[in-house]
Amino acid sequence: PLILVRQLFGVDRLEAIGRLLLPLGIFLPFLAADWLLIAVPSLMLLLLSGDAEMYGLLKWYPATILPVFFAATAVGISRFPGSRARWLIVWLLFATVLGYWLYSPLPGGRDYEPALYEVTDHDRRGLQMVERVPTGASIATQPHYVPHLAHRENVFHYPWIKIGQENVDYFLFDRQSSPYPFAPDEFGHELTRFLADPAFTVVAETDDIFLLQQSGSSEPAFATELTAEDTMLLYGFDIAQQDEEGLYQEVGQQSLTVEPGQRLKVTLYWEALEAPEAERTVSVRLADGSGWLFAQHDGLPGMGSQPTSWWQPGQKIRDIHYLDIPETLAAEPVNLELLLYDTFTQENIPWENGDEKVPLAEVTPLLR
Repeated sequence: PLILVRQLFGVDRLEAIGRLLLPLGIFLPFLAADWLLIAVPSLMLLLLSGDAEMYGLLKWYPATILPVFFAATAVGISRFPGSRARWLIVWLLFATVLGYWLYSPLPGGRDYEPALYEVTDHDRRGLQMVERVPTGASIATQPHYVPHLAHRENVFHYPWIKIGQENVDYFLFDRQSSPYPFAPDEFGHELTRFLADPAFTVVAETDDIFLLQQSGSSEPAFATELTAEDTMLLYGFDIAQQDEEGLYQEVGQQSLTVEPGQRLKVTLYWEALEAPEAERTVSVRLADGSGWLFAQHDGLPGMGSQPTSWWQPGQKIRDIHYLDIPETLAAEPVNLELLLYDTFTQENIPWENGDEKVPLAEVTPLLR
């Protein structure tokens, strides 16, 4: 019993109760203590929780007890005759203003942060992604986006999906938004898992916001049949570049023009024929004919989430790489190419045709 008592009357719990009572005039709810008894079980349940937001009476958690405290305050004041009731109301107004200043995140409050109320370019791009979701489609997303989709019949706060993830049509994820209930690194792993799985089509991407559709299979724009070591099959790839709004637009041909500062997105599609005997690193590069590198991105497949030592026969992996076009790029065309090398020895791995490089596209800089 003493453990429960110590928890109920811990400093952080008492601070939470004080923050709750101050805007209500501290003692005014107790003028109708018989009414407060209604809220005692729920209040104790919150205070005994191990969740800091729950025992701190933050966010929506005290919603079930606030009406009781408000009613107790009103009933308590009504039990006093006219002049006393007026002074109690004056005290209530003063306490409410003081509580607002001390704790409110709204304008005028001490915790006010103007940036939280500004609509940024990132917010606008997120709303553009919301508008891309077809009417009637089911969708799972993070808490920031749930209110913007709440008019739909089937919208779920990921990962709590009562109809099962396999029955959800779309997933909307934002690396810069709240990852709740995940920790930031956990959410990063979760998003990478989606992006590495070709069973989900990346419908749109901009500014770390991803809209994915559960389509069963993603078909690459450029089909290939290239094998390395009889274990790794590259069966296709996509190339996309950012437009003026930051959205990635797929390129339909293997010849493209780019501007300095623009970002290219190269998506490779792998299939495991056998489990590779060693770890392989994928390298996507921009290089001229002499081999001079202008941009490069190396990593394990699946954005680092699917090392080749884990591959199983028949497994398919989507492997995304980003390249920033440097300001130093000359006006001559350069090659977008793919290499494989041993992760530990750095030795290049040849393809079935004996070549070490796979040409993906010709890139021509468009100088300003």
